[in-house]
Amino acid sequence: MKRHPTLADRFRRAGTTVIDLRGEPAYAVVEIDLPGSATIEVRRLRAVAAVVQALRLEVVGGVLETGGASARSLVLHADTSPPTATLRAELGQPGRLTVWNEWFADGADQAWLGNAAMRHEVDGTRHRFTCSDGIGPVSFGDLVVELTITPDAEPGPSGTVGAS
Repeated sequence: MKRHPTLADRFRRAGTTVIDLRGEPAYAVVEIDLPGSATIEVRRLRAVAAVVQALRLEVVGGVLETGGASARSLVLHADTSPPTATLRAELGQPGRLTVWNEWFADGADQAWLGNAAMRHEVDGTRHRFTCSDGIGPVSFGDLVVELTITPDAEPGPSGTVGAS
């Protein structure tokens, strides 16, 4: 019996982080430009329990801060993080937020294997990710997360925020 290529196979063959899947883009990784420091609200709307679902966020050009800790990369596991979390992206200049889905299996975080991929929809400052973990057939309902990114206000000419 012939094995059908997994999404990971297709991403590797294409040499890119986005492929066409049934007429719509599917992403291995999504990069979001940040004009500078910003507040990021992460809301987990759904996570199947077959394996622990997770979302990884990584900032290029700065750090992510939450609960007094800072790191370039954070993983929010569905079993240990709250349904809503507020993070700070601290950047001294424009940077980038990189997002991908993971899951915990066989004693380790897994990503970019099997049928792992994400759909990404943008509505203003809100980014919705519907994610398929790499286990079994493609299912974009394994993890559903919304990020709302609120950039810091830029200082006005006098140096005060909102001055006109």
